[in-house]
Amino acid sequence: MSMGGSMKMESKDVLVEGVKVSFTVMANDSHKKMLQDMKMKEDIEPGTTHNITVVLKDQKTQREITDAQSI
Repeated sequence: MSMGGSMKMESKDVLVEGVKVSFTVMANDSHKKMLQDMKMKEDIEPGTTHNITVVLKDQKTQREITDAQSI
């Protein structure tokens, strides 16, 4: 997937036991540009190379799961 100009990110969706798991990986140079374009004060963590976002959604309701815990 590509967002404007040179920003690129790779996305992958996986369905596991009724939960849709969406992974998005973006190189830090693209992530930093996106943050600047959105006028966000956040910055990337020094020493890292990529930003990885994971979103969990209930398959039936399509509601985002925000309180997941590992077991």
